[in-house]
Amino acid sequence: MIAQRSDIPEEPPPFGLADAARPIPIERLWLEPLSMGALHQLLRSATGSSFTRPTLLRIQELSGGNPFYALELARAFVASGTAVRPGLDLPLPSSLRGLVGAHLDRVSAPTRRVLLTVALSTKPTMGLLEAMSGPRTRTLLEPAIDAGLICVEGPTVTFDHPLYASTLVAQASADEVRAVHASLGHAAAEDPEARARHMALASEGPDAGVARSLARASARARGRGAPAMAGELADMAVERTPPASRELPERALAAAEAWFAAGDLPATRDRAGALIPSVRGRLRARTLLLMSLCSWYTRPAQEAVAELLPALSAARDDRQLLGLLHFYLAIFRDFDIAEARKHSALAASLLEGTADRGHLAAALLQTFHWTVLLGRRPPMALLAKGLDVEAEGPLTDRLTSPGIWWAGVGRLDLARARFQQMLDFDLAYGQYSSVANLQTRLAEVELWSDDWPAARRQAVSAVEAGLETGAAAAEMALRAVALVDAHEGDLERAQAAATDGTERTEREGSGALTAAWLLVTALVAASRGDAAAAEDATGRAWRHLRQVGYVEPMRLDPSPERIEALAVLGRLDEARVELAGLEARHRRVAKPWAAAAIARGRARVALADGDIPAAIAATSTVAAGPPPGWSRFDAARVMLVRGEGLRHARSRRDADEVLGRALAIFRDLGAAVWADRVTAEQARLGLTRSSALVLTPTEARVARLAGDGLSTRDVAAEMGISPRTVETHLSSLYGKLGVTSRAELGRVMALRETNEPPPGFHG
Repeated sequence: MIAQRSDIPEEPPPFGLADAARPIPIERLWLEPLSMGALHQLLRSATGSSFTRPTLLRIQELSGGNPFYALELARAFVASGTAVRPGLDLPLPSSLRGLVGAHLDRVSAPTRRVLLTVALSTKPTMGLLEAMSGPRTRTLLEPAIDAGLICVEGPTVTFDHPLYASTLVAQASADEVRAVHASLGHAAAEDPEARARHMALASEGPDAGVARSLARASARARGRGAPAMAGELADMAVERTPPASRELPERALAAAEAWFAAGDLPATRDRAGALIPSVRGRLRARTLLLMSLCSWYTRPAQEAVAELLPALSAARDDRQLLGLLHFYLAIFRDFDIAEARKHSALAASLLEGTADRGHLAAALLQTFHWTVLLGRRPPMALLAKGLDVEAEGPLTDRLTSPGIWWAGVGRLDLARARFQQMLDFDLAYGQYSSVANLQTRLAEVELWSDDWPAARRQAVSAVEAGLETGAAAAEMALRAVALVDAHEGDLERAQAAATDGTERTEREGSGALTAAWLLVTALVAASRGDAAAAEDATGRAWRHLRQVGYVEPMRLDPSPERIEALAVLGRLDEARVELAGLEARHRRVAKPWAAAAIARGRARVALADGDIPAAIAATSTVAAGPPPGWSRFDAARVMLVRGEGLRHARSRRDADEVLGRALAIFRDLGAAVWADRVTAEQARLGLTRSSALVLTPTEARVARLAGDGLSTRDVAAEMGISPRTVETHLSSLYGKLGVTSRAELGRVMALRETNEPPPGFHG
């Protein structure tokens, strides 16, 4: 293996190595900068620390995505124990200072002064530099260009690597830096944000005028979707505001709110916590609300409620603020949904007639959500009113509740559109605190839509976003990854994650989260055919849900797995009670996944009771294929039970036909364990198969690509599926076609495409 530094991907290997290697083919890899997610994963594993999004963005910016530089910066940052501060940079480790400083030492002092202007400017151009440094600017910059320190493209001047800029600033004196900022501030008259920032960094101590400019610039940055910049400017405004100013508390709260929008919850909590002792009334209520929002994302919900309740008395008779506080109590109190519904209904009543139409819509929608989960008939008029009120205003931070409802009743297209719209808005406006939750919701929708690779991509992104916000914010994202693992057959990893998640959330008293993790365990147990483990997990899940107040758990319903487990264990009376409960909930709120679970459950109970005709009749909905609205995974599981019933009825060929369809679906999805279960059931039929079985379209494409010499990873990328799914298909294809290598697979596929024999069975 040969490594070469180059800015040109097509540049040939040095020293004539390409010619020397012939006829051995050379595979060339052009390494791109690490993405944010990959960078965070690297830094977390190497340092044992998690980094807030603003810090991570700065590390990526300074390192240029280079993993070596990023690691050095991260280690120095962790060792310093500091936070990213406005006007200051990350601490540079001596290893990088020496490496970068050697390059900077090649240029003269006058050139370094011009470069310092480039380093401190937000938008350095040749015109700006000439205005500040005179007509000799181009001549002064030529040595820096020759040394590879800067690049000049049209009017724009940039450093070849961000570390050159950071090192220059670190090496300059404080007086030099302030002087350059003062000059840049006067030159940036047309950019209020840049001007305010430069004038602040050019001054020392409180200055009411500078503070006022910074506060306005911060609001401007927040409005254009740059909350991290807004946070830095707001922090500067606080530092420059005279201590006796009445505006100081409001500016301190604005800084905390900006950092919350940026996704830096530790910074938010620090600023809000420092403000609490000095504020009263309405400002205190808003600060307590911000503190409780941080707790909601990073701590048990009970702590968020405890922090927010005192805000009610602080808000006094401010109807709109009280409505807002009750709305968030309705969100936070998910450990007691009956009380949560009271808060949301009160919030809607208080906000009716106020200017806050956005939170009125959210309160109406949240009341609808809790009403459904409490097992009452869905108040569809309330949902419609909430959506109508929501549509009156601009697209802002909307509620996930309608999407959760649509996902629960099988309207996955509407759910996906809702979550994606919210995610796009938050990313566009730099509001990162809710990104992990929205990506988790999208991962669930893709999983239920049978697009498991897309579900994994969303879930992994959600984990990264959650860890940048705070470990607790990643909880449901971690669960989504485990759920995909369980579906694809990586049962050991799924179970390990579920065990950890269950223990963690039980300690914190998070009933719904614990139930969600237990359902991963139940699916793993069902996949293994371990009825006792599935019964235990679902029983525990129901206990947690009932303690919280759930009557209609929607997608968190333990009954689908519990009915089957009880039937297999021979506890038929309990299974029938469980089945009756699911049927009653399905009559109240029709759900395609519940219909599939009812068909499967009825068949399992009938099989356990020896009523074979009833078992076959219960699964008749899949006789002609997956019913409309059902996921293919759900349908294939019902087909498996139907195949068992037909086998018991000695209808071997009918059983084989339906099992073959189930097998094709499981293999197409990449459900390796379930595919093996179908194969085992087929073996019980005693049918001998010819070697010329028909391939599914997905199997045929995998076979062609692999037979053409593509690697597993390349096949996965070409088809948009996971490498594990490709391996599942290949394992099946080798046995199906009687081959042992990809070369043989290629030859067999070539023969099949020219003269494919018909399928056949020998009984």
